[in-house]
Amino acid sequence: AAWATTVMPRSGSVLCGTAHGRLFRSIDNGQSWQDVTGGLRTLQISVSHDTGTAWVVSGSNGVVRSMDGGVSWVPVNLAAGVTRLNHLVQRNAVLCAATNAGLVRSDDDGRTFQHLAGGLPADRSSFALARNDTGHLAVAFERRFGGDPPAIFVGHPDSLLTEILPPPGFQGGIRGLAFVGGDLIVGTNGSGGSPLYRLRNWQRP
Repeated sequence: AAWATTVMPRSGSVLCGTAHGRLFRSIDNGQSWQDVTGGLRTLQISVSHDTGTAWVVSGSNGVVRSMDGGVSWVPVNLAAGVTRLNHLVQRNAVLCAATNAGLVRSDDDGRTFQHLAGGLPADRSSFALARNDTGHLAVAFERRFGGDPPAIFVGHPDSLLTEILPPPGFQGGIRGLAFVGGDLIVGTNGSGGSPLYRLRNWQRP
């Protein structure tokens, strides 16, 4: 057994990556699991994603892609500075991922990822990313050491994302985002606890 670090359900199939670099799949809603690690060679897995035609996995040895159910894996072409995906969301054929170096996008089924245009920080890590039913994204960037505080941007990946103000008094890192109607829920890992904040009526650009 190993700690599950990422769980990704898709149309009755569930991928689960672990802290020990194993990849498991369930096709019966989690009642049983098959080891599909195959030729994957990595340690802790941070992202395991099924695009519908390919599996994309980010681990401690980089980001790889499989087209044959995990039997073989090939490296993914990443934007400059990106070595790790921390969170990945998909709408139709578009993949967007929060990484160790900004927000990236893939339009070719996970073969390549490029930074989104529009001036988003490409030198700051992000662990929180959310998408709503209209395709809008919310992404949070970590505090810059000795500089800028955490930042949250909201918008559509086909246009500009706009920075919105963090909650009043906010000091910690952001580890979770979720759209709830017209509001945005922000989960933190601040000192003295990990409070949830609700940003009401976020503004669409």
